Amino acid sequence: MQNLSLIVPVWNEDQNVQLLAEEIASSLAGKVEKYELIFIDDHSTDKTYEVITSLTQHYPIKLFAKKGKQGKAYSLLEGFKHAQYDLVCMIDADLQYSPKYIPVMIQKIEKGADIVVANRYIYKGGLIRKICSKAFNFVFVQLLHGFNVDAQSGLKVFRRSVTEHIEVNPSPWTFDLEFLLKARHANYIISSVNIEFIKRHAGESKIAVLKSSYEIGLSAIKLRLFMTYKEKSASLPVPTSKFAH
Repeated sequence: MQNLSLIVPVWNEDQNVQLLAEEIASSLAGKVEKYELIFIDDHSTDKTYEVITSLTQHYPIKLFAKKGKQGKAYSLLEGFKHAQYDLVCMIDADLQYSPKYIPVMIQKIEKGADIVVANRYIYKGGLIRKICSKAFNFVFVQLLHGFNVDAQSGLKVFRRSVTEHIEVNPSPWTFDLEFLLKARHANYIISSVNIEFIKRHAGESKIAVLKSSYEIGLSAIKLRLFMTYKEKSASLPVPTSKFAH
């Protein structure tokens, strides 16, 4: 069985973190050898930090106050640095992604995948977010980049070595697509599983849908230009010195 590091960015999720910890423990029982639950608290103003601190008595939790700029992408990058196991899972704290799918994703890793993405096949979240997500995935992920996975999904499992061998420079909401594109370019194997995406358990969504959609879409275009440039540069002949023998 595998050991697993779970990275959970949190910002004002005091109503969700206890249930998340319970569901993760239940879902992973007998499925992994050991796991660690790494919370990165992104300057919460509610009781998130206090609630997670109380949970450390019952679960293998590590809690870190955010050091860098606010934003989910930056929280993930900080979390990766704290992961000690060879297998990493990133998951949101709002319980829209059920931890019950993680063991199936681990099995895909064991069969040879390097990254496994949870595709939101059944979508029971908000209507506006659903429309924006589907439109973004079709235009910017499938058409622009030729990906057939739910790139912006908040649940992914991957080998820690992937984060050590590729460099990602995201804005607050643009980690996912850049991570997948650079992993594909580095010849890592990307797979997926279909999941049911449900309404958040409690509290309000932290995503400003239109603003984040614009930010992610613009980033997708820039990434396409960047990857095209890299592909063309790689295909150019290497110049040789006229003095070479």
